[in-house]
Amino acid sequence: MAWPSDDCFVILECRDSDDDLHQPEPSSQELLLSTEDFQGWGLSTELRHRSVKIKADRRRQVLCSCWFRLRMLLEKSSYFSGLLGGSFSESRQEHMLVVWNLESFVSVLKCIYECPLDISWKNLLPLIESALYFGVEALLIRCKNWCSEASSGQKGLEQIHLDDLIHVWNFCSQNALDFLLELLSGCLARDLMHAMSCQSFVNVPYALLISCLEHPYLTIESERHLAEALLIWTDDKLRQVENPGQSDYDIISVLKHVYPIIL
Repeated sequence: MAWPSDDCFVILECRDSDDDLHQPEPSSQELLLSTEDFQGWGLSTELRHRSVKIKADRRRQVLCSCWFRLRMLLEKSSYFSGLLGGSFSESRQEHMLVVWNLESFVSVLKCIYECPLDISWKNLLPLIESALYFGVEALLIRCKNWCSEASSGQKGLEQIHLDDLIHVWNFCSQNALDFLLELLSGCLARDLMHAMSCQSFVNVPYALLISCLEHPYLTIESERHLAEALLIWTDDKLRQVENPGQSDYDIISVLKHVYPIIL
């Protein structure tokens, strides 16, 4: 596809990090998105292309255009503000390449241009990573609101995916996203009965488990089920360390939640 050489526009191309960036993309593998595409973009639309391109209009005053307004990219993303808003020569290039997951990149654009965005346990972590990488606070807020709804048990939200929740927790813990950690604890606490039935329950981080057990949203069918699950979790951790007294977590603090039930 031939692109017009026009100083008013910039082409932003996103290609997946797994692709060979030195190989040109066949036109059949490229997807050019306009604002009109976004308005009708279904929440479950599947990307079957190897690259996504958007055409952003540099002009500040655009009465009617099917192309993306660059101003919104600059205002809502610190990444694009630094990439395209500077006075250096690179910011005036007609084509710029972004290496990122395509679906996550499209989600970033949806958030910036205030389009509907589908959030689930499967894509929550990629969305949080994208929000931090591209500096899109609005996307981080959407993720926070979704976690808040999930932890409050609002109807219509899916059951937790424990593996995904653990991955999100670990990432948030490593990146000091404390406001999300509390919400994730609430999600696990409210759906703990389901989580305890999962094989991956033994992989729940110590800090997450303790936070869940002390959370006001903690919901269980019986204390016996809780005691059995905690004993299985504790036994798994004891098998992993030669000296339990030198472990990174305090087994006793977990067992304290078991003793009252047994007694």
